[in-house]
This record gives sequence, structure tokens and C-alpha cells, in this order.
Amino acid sequence: TLFNRDNVRLVWSMDGFASRDTLPMSAVNEQSSLFSAVLPVSGYNTMLEYYIYTEDIFSRIYRMPSLADEAPYSVFIGTDTVKPVIDHSPVTWFFSMIDSVSFSASVTDNIGVDTVYAEYSIREGEWISIGLEPLAGDLYKTVLSVEEEDFSETDSLRYRIIAYDKAGSPNLRVSPSEGYYAVS
Repeated sequence: TLFNRDNVRLVWSMDGFASRDTLPMSAVNEQSSLFSAVLPVSGYNTMLEYYIYTEDIFSRIYRMPSLADEAPYSVFIGTDTVKPVIDHSPVTWFFSMIDSVSFSASVTDNIGVDTVYAEYSIREGEWISIGLEPLAGDLYKTVLSVEEEDFSETDSLRYRIIAYDKAGSPNLRVSPSEGYYAVS
């Protein structure tokens, strides 16, 4: 379907569509299907809601998202204060026949996860950090070698998972929020 390149519009609101404004969007270049518009931002710590529409050569209107009236796109303009969310099933036991302890967690954040790591302590010793590597989706994982740490089934292992997001002033979440997990 061919669309009218001269009638691509951005409809936006900063008050939940109690009022709205419409801006024309310009093609990035003559061959491009990418369009842009510049919005005046009246202040920070506010929610911007918006949708885009155009029409085809038969004057039919197309909106994105298609249910723009009920569910427009939205973005918060301001300082990110949302901490990452850590979903972790604690490691609670260790068998001497196994040569490693695996730490994994699902970590999400509204703007993106920057760093995930575990802090652990063996036999009430110093806290040591070890990074969790990103895997598929929101999963992060690392494996602690028991042999390298000279850890046995009679020793105590305490740990916690720490995540930072990608905010300009990074937000931090620790799991558990107080204390630590214990492996025996």
C-alpha cells in the first residue's frame, strides 16, 4: 500500500490526552520510510503519550499503534528512579560430589540492565565479587568453582545478587534486600 508521504503526523499529549497536539513528521531523506519530528518538552517528570498516523492513496487512515485511542505509546520524561527487578531462586545446598555452585537470576529493568554480579563469602571471610554473564532473554548466570575456592560441604557460603541499571544515575537492587543467602 502506498501512503501519502506528505501526511505523516505525530499526535501527542502530556496530560493523558485530555488535550493533544499534532505535528507533521518529515522523512529522513527522500527515499526513506523513516520519519521524525521534534517535540517541545515543557518539563521533566511527566509522561508523554503519542501515536503516529498517515493515510494511503485512497485516503484511508492508518494509526500506529492500531489501537492508539485506547493504548498509545508512552515514555516517561525525567529521571529514572526505577530499580532493576531480580528474580532468583536461592541455592540452598551443596554436595561434595559436585565441583561448582551455579548462581542464576532473571533481571529486568525499564530502561535496561547494565551489570549483574554476585558477592560471596566463604567461611565468614572477605566478600568477593563475581560477574553474572547475560544469557538468553533476561537470564544471567555464573559458576563458582568449588575446587578453586577450596570449598567443602562443611564450609559456609553466603552470597547475594546485585544489579545496576543503565540510568544516568544508576539504580541498584540487591537480592535479598537485607542480609544474604546461605548455602550449606
